[in-house]
Amino acid sequence: MTAARQVAEGAWAASVAATSPTAALTAAGTTQANAAPIRHEYVEFSSVAAGAGARLPTSLEIGGLTPGDQIVVANTGANPLLLYPAVGGKIGTLAVNASLSIPAGKAVMLFSAISGGGLNWTSALSA
Repeated sequence: MTAARQVAEGAWAASVAATSPTAALTAAGTTQANAAPIRHEYVEFSSVAAGAGARLPTSLEIGGLTPGDQIVVANTGANPLLLYPAVGGKIGTLAVNASLSIPAGKAVMLFSAISGGGLNWTSALSA
């Protein structure tokens, strides 16, 4: 789905600013509860301390999700970024609330899954 369509119909309809790429973010915390919240469809974490993470939004936090809505998370920091789903959600075949490790220099594209009411995501890791 294109950014323009997402703004018009999808998860980002509530906020045009959410479609703007957001760079130079800092990963935070060491658990799902205190990880840095993601509020944009493209985010780039340039400062990633060992064990630090980010957390995907819930459907309610971004004004609703439809299956196929996308988020791209890039890690340009020096350490792996732990990417958590929203509480009660999952990424791909990982366990509920488990983190996905994004290696330094890699990015992951996530798609809102059909199941899970906006909490579950499928993912594709960059080469």
